[in-house]
Amino acid sequence: RVIAHTNRTIARQNISLLGNASVQSAVRGKTDSLVETIDGQKGLTSFAPIATNGWAVLVFQPAENAFGAAYRSIGLALGLLVIGVGAISILSYFFFQRLWHPIRDLQRQAIRIAAGDYRIEPGVHYEEFVPIADSFSSMVRAVADREQAMRESEEKYRMLVQNAKSIIMRLDKDGCIRFFNEFAQVFFGYAEHEVLGRHVLGTIIADGDSAGAEFVDFAQNALARAERAPYHEHEHTTRSGERVWVAWTNQPLYDEQGNLNGVLCVGTDITVRKRLEDERLRSQKLESLGVLAGGIAHDFNNLLAAMLAHISLVQYRLPPGGKNQEDLEAAVNAIVRSRDLTRQLMTFSKGGMPVRKPIALNKLLVESTTFVLHGSNCRADFSIADDLRMVDADEAQIAQVVQNLVLNAAQAMPAGGVIQVSARNVELPSDAFEKLPAGAYVEISVRDAGSGIPEEIRDRIFDPYFTTKAQGTGLGLASVFSIVRNHGGYVTFQTGDGEGTVFVLYLPSIIAVAEENKMMDSPFGRLNGRVLLMDDEPGISKAIGTFLGELGLDVTLAADGAQAVEYFTAALREQRRYDIVILDLTVPGGMGGREAFQKMHEIDPQVRAVVTSGYSDDSTMSDYRSKGFQGALQKPYNLADLVAMIRSILQGAKGEQ
Repeated sequence: RVIAHTNRTIARQNISLLGNASVQSAVRGKTDSLVETIDGQKGLTSFAPIATNGWAVLVFQPAENAFGAAYRSIGLALGLLVIGVGAISILSYFFFQRLWHPIRDLQRQAIRIAAGDYRIEPGVHYEEFVPIADSFSSMVRAVADREQAMRESEEKYRMLVQNAKSIIMRLDKDGCIRFFNEFAQVFFGYAEHEVLGRHVLGTIIADGDSAGAEFVDFAQNALARAERAPYHEHEHTTRSGERVWVAWTNQPLYDEQGNLNGVLCVGTDITVRKRLEDERLRSQKLESLGVLAGGIAHDFNNLLAAMLAHISLVQYRLPPGGKNQEDLEAAVNAIVRSRDLTRQLMTFSKGGMPVRKPIALNKLLVESTTFVLHGSNCRADFSIADDLRMVDADEAQIAQVVQNLVLNAAQAMPAGGVIQVSARNVELPSDAFEKLPAGAYVEISVRDAGSGIPEEIRDRIFDPYFTTKAQGTGLGLASVFSIVRNHGGYVTFQTGDGEGTVFVLYLPSIIAVAEENKMMDSPFGRLNGRVLLMDDEPGISKAIGTFLGELGLDVTLAADGAQAVEYFTAALREQRRYDIVILDLTVPGGMGGREAFQKMHEIDPQVRAVVTSGYSDDSTMSDYRSKGFQGALQKPYNLADLVAMIRSILQGAKGEQ
């Protein structure tokens, strides 16, 4: 019960509060404060027991009294909080705006810089961001400088690659072309867009040939392990069909994971080197053939010379006409044909200068052309001037020229056709052709009706070893050019697409010799004079000596150069000098004709000599005049040619007296 209260009225009412939680807690000896409702009024009750008498003291304050100050404090705090949050928000907004604008500007500029526009300079209006902006600007300039340096480096290397005088090509792992520089395009004849993405087979490698198979093996090996094939030499085919050689240096290319994804190939044109190597090998073979041919030719031609001399002797003794003369003439023709074949072999093997003599081209043109076209589906149409002058030339080499030109013409018409061969006399002015002097020439032309020579190879057809034929050697037209030039002549051609080709060559003519030969009905007539004949073959010297003796000449025979010098010296001492000396150039195991002539010339500078040989690579045969000889005859020679030369020398000697 309430025994004391600030309100005495309540205390006198003797009110029981035992049902209140605070009273119960206080009676049990607890001290605490509770929010409760007493007598319909909510408030705060604080209580504590009195230990001495079991009483409890309770203090009750209405809520407005107990919590008013707290409520006011909380309200004040909340107000201050709201004001603070608002102020902070306002400050944050202005700070964010101050921070975001320059960052946004930097972001926009970064996007533009990423697109490649390095001309942007960040404009910052806030002092706090100046260091950042400066750093950003420095970064931009550095990136721009590096980008410019990379562009310049890329341009430099692009120029180097594109203008390099080397073939630069990149292949992917499948063997397809992914890069093809300008030199490669010019070299192979393909534009870059024509080969990019295409396999090397069928482009720069002829698909299906042995060279293509070899390159496939090489490419597979290089792509499997590129370090195995750092260098390779290979034959290729250009767009025009020309076969060329390239030396490749190969560098493997790897991706970021280290996987091989291609090969960088740098090539050097070694076509000339390979052809020189082939030429050297061919020259070595030809040299071996020349040694063999030389050993055989000397003895073989001596045998032919002996046969021809004896047959000519019999022909001279028999009356003209009749069956015997015909049979003997057939034998002579067979010997002459054998002689021509041997001379062609010797000329090819040693490649010497022409051994010239006056020749008539009429018969040579017909026989050489007919020989080449035998068995072919082409025929020849001849137009040769009746008064065609003679030329001072090597008969076998000129025949080789005609045969090569006719063979080319026939190959230009695989379906057959007519080859026009013509020859006429011409007078050329000094400016007709470069380095060709003005004068009298014989013009020979060989015309076909083929498809013509492609324009892209016309400048190279006379180059040694240049050929567009799979089995060609490239020596045909080169030998034509060389032989004609060595004869002081000139060769040219005219061609057009679908219009055929005509080759025209000019050889200096010899009018005086031609006229002299036309006036001479027979070379066999009486001769007077002394002749010293030196030959190591008794069969030749005996037959020729007998023949010349029957013509009225006083002939002395010598077996070698030493014996000839001995006879020559004795004749001078006895004042019975020889009018003509005929010397065999080569005498195995003895003194040859050139050494013997030198000794004779020391004794008598007026000596007149003719040099003969079955085979020799000595320059005396091709340049006999500079060696002091009046003439040269290759064995086996016709006795009519020998008599004509002797007669000419004797007449010249009389004119000098």
